[in-house]
Amino acid sequence: MQLTRLPARYAGILMPFLLSIVMTMVVSAVATWRNLGMGADFPTHWLPAWAMSWTIAFPTLLLALPLTRRLVRLLVRAA
Repeated sequence: MQLTRLPARYAGILMPFLLSIVMTMVVSAVATWRNLGMGADFPTHWLPAWAMSWTIAFPTLLLALPLTRRLVRLLVRAA
């Protein structure tokens, strides 16, 4: 099976897309576990919490990424 790769121009949207999925899954899982425990109903509480957090996190990352890049350039000495 051959993986079809996207053109490089999509990297700017793909990176925050994937990052937001991973980060919100981890953070919402930890928050759900801390609040409700790891019972049999964990997925029924965690998945809606993750979906809501992702819908907020992805657009936030898209908006915050340019500012974050500028701040990093200010804080890091050029090579």
